[in-house]
Amino acid sequence: MWWFDGLAINVLAPLAVWVFASSLDDLILDVSYLWFRFRSRGSGSTDSCAPAAVGPDVRIGILIPCWDEADVIEEMIERNVAAIDYSNYEIWLGVYPNDEATQKRAVACAARLPGVRYVVCQRDGPTTKADCLNAIYEGMRRHEQVTGKRYDVYLQHDAEDLIHPDSLRRIASAIRDYDMVQIPVFPLPLGLAALTHGTYGDFFAEFHLKELRQRAAFGGFVPSAGVGTAYRADALDELWAHNGGRLFDAESLTEDYAIGLQLHALGRRQTLLHAMPAGVARGRGRRLPVATRAYFPTQVRQSIRQRSRWVTGIALQSWRKFGWRAGKGQIYWLWRDRKGLVGYPASLLANLIFAYGVLRWLWAEQTGAAWYFSGLSAAHPVLLGLLLANTGMIVWRQVVRGIFVGRVYGWKHGLTVPLRAPWANAIDCCATLSALWAFSHAWVRGTKLSWVKTAHSYPSRERRALHKPRLGEILLTRGALVAHRLRKALGGRLPGERLGDALLRDQAITETDLYHALSRQQEIPFLTLTPAAVDAQVADILPPGLAEDLRILPYRRDTLRRLWIATPEAPDPQTEAKIAEFVSAVPRFVLVTPSNYQSLRYSLRRLRFAAAGD
Repeated sequence: MWWFDGLAINVLAPLAVWVFASSLDDLILDVSYLWFRFRSRGSGSTDSCAPAAVGPDVRIGILIPCWDEADVIEEMIERNVAAIDYSNYEIWLGVYPNDEATQKRAVACAARLPGVRYVVCQRDGPTTKADCLNAIYEGMRRHEQVTGKRYDVYLQHDAEDLIHPDSLRRIASAIRDYDMVQIPVFPLPLGLAALTHGTYGDFFAEFHLKELRQRAAFGGFVPSAGVGTAYRADALDELWAHNGGRLFDAESLTEDYAIGLQLHALGRRQTLLHAMPAGVARGRGRRLPVATRAYFPTQVRQSIRQRSRWVTGIALQSWRKFGWRAGKGQIYWLWRDRKGLVGYPASLLANLIFAYGVLRWLWAEQTGAAWYFSGLSAAHPVLLGLLLANTGMIVWRQVVRGIFVGRVYGWKHGLTVPLRAPWANAIDCCATLSALWAFSHAWVRGTKLSWVKTAHSYPSRERRALHKPRLGEILLTRGALVAHRLRKALGGRLPGERLGDALLRDQAITETDLYHALSRQQEIPFLTLTPAAVDAQVADILPPGLAEDLRILPYRRDTLRRLWIATPEAPDPQTEAKIAEFVSAVPRFVLVTPSNYQSLRYSLRRLRFAAAGD
């Protein structure tokens, strides 16, 4: 046992020096963040909460690479089309010729939803994400040449993203001053039991609320997160020419990081957008900035694979390609991005030695060998002082991270950050060792690194409803309602009356305004259907009494075994369960106004009466 103590001391000394240097680096960033926040409050500046004054002239193209996304892509498109509070945009899906299931979903979306297009990649998948993005970009450029209409902004997203309703409007405003705008990314909450998923929330809350803001403030390059990243068209034109007719590095495992680095090197302005949603009251709960939300891996193996890809692309591939030449003043940020190559294994080792020290101390207390630790302190006073300083900075580190996590996920998640920290260290260490092995193996053998796609999942309507805005906020944001009419309707509602019905009764809004807002809130497409759009045979697929009681109207079936249903009410699980008793097709809902619904019902009754008369 005593020989192991000596080994621990010999390892502990350099480890303590490393932990101190890394913690001091983090502390400098914390202090600078506090200083900037203090100055901004002193100057009276605040995060923007007002609607962005943007006209419809900023045309945005959204790029979404898709490989094996048949289970999520159509629902993602439908939800985001219903939720996005902006009109001048189009969605471009990149699919592969050997992925027929995803391709069918993309074709169905493009046929049914205006502004949705798709590009079939030339090569079979899966290639890298960068290769698919290049194919989408080239397809968009060809479309621009044919139509003569250019996109002003290119916005990158993934197939599992919940796009914030205000994000496109905010981007359209910010892109006038910047060439690259990054929207914050926050994982959706899954509860304290989802330990692995919770480590992503811990990291992104601090990184996107603090570090990226400080990078932009100090003139550092802002790495793209791969989702929620917007680029000016002329910036991509310059990068495309600079790279010899290729936009993204098809061999990079983290093309998003590389493009942020390159754009900064070309002198292009970058920023992290930190804006509050329009219409959000200051006193109501946590005030979260406009952000992209998504699920991240919940399984350890998947998390290690994803983080290994991040370490490989960010720390190793970028080091090999760019070295330390990223422009004036960027060495510090490169150091922060790459120090994990040593820091993650060192953190795990430090945790193990700490656990050993605790057990050794408990043993000493039980056996009366406390003299050993007092002798150890006398023999290594500098080391002891360093350990105490490190302990203080580690505690500070957890407090800071807990504050940022609490701002996004609440105080329970913030207080449990120290419990997840050792687990995150273990995952990051395994990912780093895996990345080093794969990178060195490919380098020695002269082979290309393989890209492993992360499996995506999309949140259910019930889980998305936990984050939906209030109806009044949406109406205020859209300019369909003024504040004093909202207050009047809230105060004058009849018992059991819904806000929307009260506003219609007071003629404060129109029926169309209400259903546009409900469509965004419930994330269900809003349509105005004509009688010609209703298939009379499909309309009779349910018992007439049931359909009228539920206020639903089946109107079309498609080749993907889906039953399309029009309704003036947001469907609940009970409605879907009753439909499932009579049909095996998957129900998909669209919102229609009550007057449109009654008109369609009336037309069907006339049609049936005429058929009975014949």
